[in-house]
Amino acid sequence: GGVWMQSGTFNLYGGSISGNETGSGGGVYMSGGTFNMYGGSITDNTATNNGGGVYVEDGTFNMEGGSIDNNYSQKFGGGVGMGDGTFNMTGGDISNNKAPHNGGVFVNGGGEFNMSGKASISGNEANAYGGSNCCGGGVRVDN
Repeated sequence: GGVWMQSGTFNLYGGSISGNETGSGGGVYMSGGTFNMYGGSITDNTATNNGGGVYVEDGTFNMEGGSIDNNYSQKFGGGVGMGDGTFNMTGGDISNNKAPHNGGVFVNGGGEFNMSGKASISGNEANAYGGSNCCGGGVRVDN
């Protein structure tokens, strides 16, 4: 994908992570560390498994601004997919993402999703491209 994190801190203030394709985490794949998104965009990325925009296997993803939009996963979490780890969304927008089983945010395993403030999740689509019509266009928690 666009960015692979194993440890440390990645701060995104602006710019774009776009047009990437991989197994999980088309835009950003996290297996540890901290990703702080203050602005910018993660858009038009594809994952063949989980997390078209961002996949959090482990670590902490803090979204205070910016947008995650128009991403696609062939299985779960068109916008954001999670295994373990924490996703804190206090601002920004997750919109127009698609996946067969969940379009916006998919939380699985021991993951934790906290949403507050002026955060927005809208216009995401489950059952994209002939999927199973399952489980939350916006948010799915399955742990």
